[in-house]
Amino acid sequence: MQIPNLPMLAQYAELDCISNFSFLTGASHPEDLVKRASRLGYTALALCDECSLAGVVRAHAAAKEHDISLIIGSRFRIDGVEIIVLARNRNGYGDLSELITLARRRSEKGQYQLTLDDIQQPPSGYEHLQGLPDCLVIHKPDYLVDASTLQTQLQRLRAIFGGRLWLGLSLLHGPTDAAHQATLEQAAQASGLSLVALGSVAMHARSCQPLHDALTAIRLKQPIQDC
Repeated sequence: MQIPNLPMLAQYAELDCISNFSFLTGASHPEDLVKRASRLGYTALALCDECSLAGVVRAHAAAKEHDISLIIGSRFRIDGVEIIVLARNRNGYGDLSELITLARRRSEKGQYQLTLDDIQQPPSGYEHLQGLPDCLVIHKPDYLVDASTLQTQLQRLRAIFGGRLWLGLSLLHGPTDAAHQATLEQAAQASGLSLVALGSVAMHARSCQPLHDALTAIRLKQPIQDC
């Protein structure tokens, strides 16, 4: 059921969402995330678990049931940057699947290994992945990233992805949000990139916060009160 009278959310699509298939990071099932996005009036939701497409089948079934568009994607932390890769079409989905396979086959189970060079100049047998032409890419900088560091990162990524690169802005609702936003706005203007809003979604409801806290503590190997 749609929640009425949400003019500020008109045409909004969440492009930064993870599920419990991002082990020890996401706290909600894919279907719960899709259902919640539909109730909030979103037009689309991108499921982007880390180096994984494991949740997309459940998310796809839920998206059909709740009449919301599902964008299939994945995220990677490589060479000191975090990128979110979104499939534009069937070819993009296939390329994203092969990229994940390449990254996972190089490491032990539960890990992955990938570099930006693998995308710019793919290894033998993966040449068609060069630049991921059927995907869109969002660079999600670290919070309060240094301006010069960000500029260097964007130059590197722009050389690989060209006009299919976006810059993602995610805020923490804290006193330093304005500084982070200003840095990204200036970088976007200087580089000619589009700035896109990201929600950094890791759960579908506030009631999941205790679970998320516990997962974070386990991942960091620290007591909850120290996290």
